Amino acid sequence: MPNTAPPVRAPSETGRAVEPDRLILQAGDRRWAVPVADVLCIADPPVDLAPIPHASAPVAGLAGLAGRAFAVLDLAPGAGGGPLVVVASGDGGLALRVEAAGRSVDDAPPLSGLLAEVAPWAPPADGQAPSLRPVQAAGAARRVPFLLVAGGGATAALPVERVGRVGVVSAVQPLRGGDALVRVDGDLLPARRLADALPTLPREAGDPRWAVVLRGGSQDSALLVDRVVGLEPCDPLCIAAVTLPDGRPQRWLNRPDADPVPVLDDGAPPAAPDARPPARHAAASADAVLLVQAGDLRLALPLALVDRILDTAVTLAPRPAAGLVPVLDAAVALGRRAEARTGALVRVRPAGGAPLLLSVDRVLALAPPVSWQPVAPLPPAAALAVDAAGRDEAGWLLRLRGDLPPFSALPGPLRRALAAARLGWADIPA
Repeated sequence: MPNTAPPVRAPSETGRAVEPDRLILQAGDRRWAVPVADVLCIADPPVDLAPIPHASAPVAGLAGLAGRAFAVLDLAPGAGGGPLVVVASGDGGLALRVEAAGRSVDDAPPLSGLLAEVAPWAPPADGQAPSLRPVQAAGAARRVPFLLVAGGGATAALPVERVGRVGVVSAVQPLRGGDALVRVDGDLLPARRLADALPTLPREAGDPRWAVVLRGGSQDSALLVDRVVGLEPCDPLCIAAVTLPDGRPQRWLNRPDADPVPVLDDGAPPAAPDARPPARHAAASADAVLLVQAGDLRLALPLALVDRILDTAVTLAPRPAAGLVPVLDAAVALGRRAEARTGALVRVRPAGGAPLLLSVDRVLALAPPVSWQPVAPLPPAAALAVDAAGRDEAGWLLRLRGDLPPFSALPGPLRRALAAARLGWADIPA
C-alpha cells in the first residue's frame, strides 16, 4: 500500500535538525531535492507497470498508485526495487522510481531541473494542487450500439449493455424442451439457440460454436450462435417498434440498406420509431468500450469511435485509390511493435475525420462501463493517442481518443510511425 507521507529519517551525525520541507531522492551518485508539499505519496515495490504508447526512456510505463494512474519515470534503471515517489505536476502527477528517498540536511539540486531535462512535457507544480478528478465518457454520440450475431440462417441484434462477453462453447448438455447447459470459459450456464429465440423461422440447423453470455436477473445465461457478425452503432431512428400478429411487441433494426433484424432484449419496452432511444441506451453508447490487444498494449476503443468489427478477410491494395481507406497495424502505430502484420480488423471513424481500418492482434471483449481517470502528464505522442486510463480485473488499460488529430497535424515522428504501420488500402465492406 502506498504511504501517505514521506519517510522521516533521524537527524544526521552533525546534530543538525532535518529540514522539514524537503525530500531527497537518490539514484546512483545523483541526488535531487523536492518540496515535501509536492509529494503526493510514496509506494513500496513491487508495482506492476502497463505500457504507454510511444514511451521511451526514462518513461517506464503506467502504474496504479493509491487508486490512480501515473506515468512512471525510472531514474534508477537496473537498480531493482526502489520506491516510487509520486510528485505533483501542473496538471497531475509523475511517479519517479529511485533507489532511496528520505529527509536530509545535505545540499542537492532541485528536482525541477532534472524534469525539465528528461520530461519537458511535465509542467512544474508551481504550488498548485493537481487535478485528479475522474474524466467523463468520451464521444457521447446518439448512435445506439448493437452486437449482431447469426445462427440458424438468421441474424439478430443484441443491445451491448446486455452482453457480458463472447466465448467458445466447450461442452453442451441438452435439456428437455430444447434448452441446454453449456460450458463457457469454465462457467456452466443455461442456454438456448439463437434460432429458438427469434420471432422468425430458422432456415438451417447446425452445431453452434459461440456463446454470447448475457447479463440480467439473478443468473447469467448464454445465447448459442454460429458466428458474431460484428458491432454496429445504429441511428436511433432505425429502431422500429412492431406488434406481431400474436400480440407480442418486438423491436427491429430497420436499416434502409439491409434486411430488418430483430432486437433481442427480453421484453424491454419498445421505443416508437420516431422517438429518442431510452436513456440507458444513450449511456451505453457513451460509456461502453471495445477492448482490443495491440502488441503488449490493452486498448479501449469507445463505441462512438467504432463502426464495425470485420469478420471477413479484405483484399489489400498496395497504393491508395478512390474509395479505399488505409489499413494500419495499431501496435506499430502506437510504438509497441516494429513490424506490421494483419490481424482482426476494426473499422473506426474518428470524430470529424476519415474512416480507417485498425488491425489488432485480437478483439478481447465488449466491456461494461469503466471508471476512467486522467493520466497527466504524458509524453506528447501518447497524449495525442489516448485520453484516459481505466482498470478492470486484468489490470490497467488505455482509452483511445475519439478525436484523433488528422495526419497532417501530427509531428514528424508520429507521421513516420503511421507510415510504418500502414499495411495497405482496402475497400470497407458495407
